[in-house]
Amino acid sequence: MRIDGKKLLKRFGWTVLGLVTLTALFFTIENWRGARAWEKVRARLVEEGEPLTFTEIVPAPIPADQNICAIPLIASLTDFEETTTNDRLTGQTASELVYHRPQIRDQFLAMKLPDKSSGF
Repeated sequence: MRIDGKKLLKRFGWTVLGLVTLTALFFTIENWRGARAWEKVRARLVEEGEPLTFTEIVPAPIPADQNICAIPLIASLTDFEETTTNDRLTGQTASELVYHRPQIRDQFLAMKLPDKSSGF
């Protein structure tokens, strides 16, 4: 029994179409089931009072008078701007950090821990 090329190509096409349809149907059903399951879990978590968004998890900012990182010595480490320059000849981009209070930053970075050999 010999099958000609057209008939074989037609069977192959229908087979591929059937597999694609079954795959799409599978993923559609799984997405629907997943959405239903998530809604059930979400409703239970909301009922229990669990946070579901980042805004519910992230604490309020610390007031400046209670924040140790707000003192000028430490704040100088994060008080900077990044400047970017493009070299037209080479096409390279260079970025540089420009600190607003470089003297305080240098003072902080120059601090050293006590020497262990001093007997403490």
